[in-house]
Amino acid sequence: MKIKLYIAQSLDGYIAGPNGELDWLEEIPNPEQEDFGYTNFYDSIDLLLMGQKTYAAICSFGIDWPYQGKQTFVFSRTKALSSSQPDCRHLNTLDAPTIASLRQLSKKGIWLVGGGALIREFLRLGAIDEMIISIIPRLLGEGIPLFPATYPAVDWQMEKTETFANGIVNLHYTKI
Repeated sequence: MKIKLYIAQSLDGYIAGPNGELDWLEEIPNPEQEDFGYTNFYDSIDLLLMGQKTYAAICSFGIDWPYQGKQTFVFSRTKALSSSQPDCRHLNTLDAPTIASLRQLSKKGIWLVGGGALIREFLRLGAIDEMIISIIPRLLGEGIPLFPATYPAVDWQMEKTETFANGIVNLHYTKI
């Protein structure tokens, strides 16, 4: 199964503010209440992968777990990470055999949720097949970059762009 990165970034390439802030994502006007392709994407996956900081950020939102019914694997170097969320498991190994095993578990597709360090490791392993990057028309000036150094050079094929009335642009790429 394909591993798909689906993520939002600021115009200057950050996925969060310097302290992990995500509030800027909610500040973009959305008068038409568009979901920017999220529902279609979410229906195309059945397994999620995320780093420990991304998991902690989602848990801190004070909402019900938004991925109920989808297997979720949280990568962490900490051996004793516990999860109170349903369908969540902890992994502390990230290598080619682990990725092959995760691909075997999916029947639809796999969402690489984030964050930046985990994305870098998946790029280093050549394990990202598709990217959908939502560009948010805001400059943050500093923060956590979508692609922290260093990772190998990889060519991508533009498959589709989607533009929305509020200035958000979705860029769809597949690995060449």
